[in-house]
Amino acid sequence: MDLIDRMMAGLSALGLNLPLVDERRTDHRFVSSARVMLVWADHRGSHEVAASVANISRGGAALRAVGVAPLLLASVLVVLGDGHGRREVAAEIRGIHACADGTSLIRLAFHTRCPTSTVESIAGVKLGRPSRRSRPDMLESLEGRQLLSAGAVLPQAPILVAAPPTGPMPPSLYSLADDSLLSSILYSTPGRMASDIAESGAIGVNAAWEAGGSNSWFIEQQRYGADFVQAGLVRGDAALVARGWKILDWGFARQAVDGSFVGTGDAFHSTSMFVEAAARALLLTAQSHASDAPTVLARYLPKLDAAARWLATPGVAAKGDFNDAPYTHRRWLLAAALGETAAAMQSPADPTIAAHYRADAEALSRAASDYAARGHALQAADGVNPEKGGSDTSYQAYGILMAERFLTTCRSPELRGQVEAMIVRGLGWLSARVGADGQVASSDDSRTGTEASRSGTVKSIDYKTMIQAFSFATTTTTDVVYRNVARRLAVGRGWLK
Repeated sequence: MDLIDRMMAGLSALGLNLPLVDERRTDHRFVSSARVMLVWADHRGSHEVAASVANISRGGAALRAVGVAPLLLASVLVVLGDGHGRREVAAEIRGIHACADGTSLIRLAFHTRCPTSTVESIAGVKLGRPSRRSRPDMLESLEGRQLLSAGAVLPQAPILVAAPPTGPMPPSLYSLADDSLLSSILYSTPGRMASDIAESGAIGVNAAWEAGGSNSWFIEQQRYGADFVQAGLVRGDAALVARGWKILDWGFARQAVDGSFVGTGDAFHSTSMFVEAAARALLLTAQSHASDAPTVLARYLPKLDAAARWLATPGVAAKGDFNDAPYTHRRWLLAAALGETAAAMQSPADPTIAAHYRADAEALSRAASDYAARGHALQAADGVNPEKGGSDTSYQAYGILMAERFLTTCRSPELRGQVEAMIVRGLGWLSARVGADGQVASSDDSRTGTEASRSGTVKSIDYKTMIQAFSFATTTTTDVVYRNVARRLAVGRGWLK
């Protein structure tokens, strides 16, 4: 009988016939009936613990989306071994409760930086030292009865969340895209949005892979198709729109039945970028009232739905969270990807089609809000959205751009206020690094200038993203100072006189 079985036996002996949820072996269909969850953390880093907690939370959110009872975890016991940090875990916990869907009832008994000696004192037993070879060593001698009677699981009052969303929505995604500055410096010159495009629609390393010159391909490379669709819709250029969909079609042609893209490198993160692009292209098509919008939506919504649901699958999402943990921008990317997908699903004029996707749309919208809340919680006081423990100008801009896109789909006034505040603080930090000549001070970047891109070249400053982030902020906040920074950046690149 292993420790988990002994814990369950101990619960029964105390007359508490309640399921024990262990994130290593959870069937998320049963999360709604759980009262106690243990997240083993004695030898794991804080990022892994955070991913475990978020994984269980999303399992409950998925149940709520299909009408099952709300998530009712009376306690979450997290025991961290000597020396573990807590900032990332705390951010994940805060993010879970900041997700304002009105139904979260998680209660927490959260033990941080808890050394073995403290556990021994609480439980009244002598424990073995933590060992990297055997994760359960730290609690090996604890029976369920001992653990509970010793008070190691300490239920607290439920944490209340915001009321159902009310109030006016922010500008639409198309309102952000319909930007005269962007039209003149980006949309008018497609080569500034993407280059190295094969006749088949493959881009960059994917074109090389298709031609036999590379061993790897990444579905994310096809995301630039959405930029072409965006530019074409705003400028009324049907050929540009068609080119964008051809680029996206190259990606969708490699989609598996479960919605994934088998064979792509970095599957979760790469797919999240492609989903954001495809969702954005569809949502912009609907909001622009394009004449072919019904046909386009009918063709692509099933594919987009499948890809987004794959991303939200608990096991897939948990692995993604673990890999994404050091990168704040990825929370905002997922918020935008799932939020835009949910909005696209509800955009068809035909109410029958919208009703067909309603359940998936609501579930994805909640998941998007969860990612956004966790991204907001990670921002530092000075406005930095950390990347691998430091600051990075390009990824700061990318995360903010994704947050701005998510904001157009967010239905919670409280969360919208938090996101807007994050954007203002984040752009305040970033604008201080844009000189009068439009050059960006990036010598302290944690990733740009040192890491290799998918093509193998060193990552450089992403001016296209930075310009959009600043220009969109003026539309969102009505403060022209941001668009002035965008103009300065464009002048610095020689894109504007």
